[in-house]
Amino acid sequence: MEQTIQKPPLPTKTKIAAWWNIMVGLIMIIFSGWIYAEEKIRFLICSFWGLFFLIFACYLLIKKKGWAWWILVVMNCILTIYIGYHFFPFLPLAFTHILFASGVALIGVVLFVIFLVPLILLFLDRKNFWKIAT
Repeated sequence: MEQTIQKPPLPTKTKIAAWWNIMVGLIMIIFSGWIYAEEKIRFLICSFWGLFFLIFACYLLIKKKGWAWWILVVMNCILTIYIGYHFFPFLPLAFTHILFASGVALIGVVLFVIFLVPLILLFLDRKNFWKIAT
């Protein structure tokens, strides 16, 4: 009788982070065409970023490729730092109430959280992922 070796499933937090990034990638592709309709270069950059890095890297992460984990961590760090710096520059406290009153901060907080959550999930479940990664 032959015994088959079963591969362990992908850790839950890693799976959630991968699917989260796939959805963010799809949203980036859809909304980049709407927001950057006149600016072809920004549209191409945002679409490429969403398609290649988010969707393709997440597909490879679901297939348990170790280097895809590094790509997603680096990409989410870059996006989180960029959004944090872009929407919340180092301003004196006297100007922060103007920033928060304008509604720009709400957009910044939402975008910041969107890219921070999968980053946290990937870091929380890294030991379990590296046990099964190929």
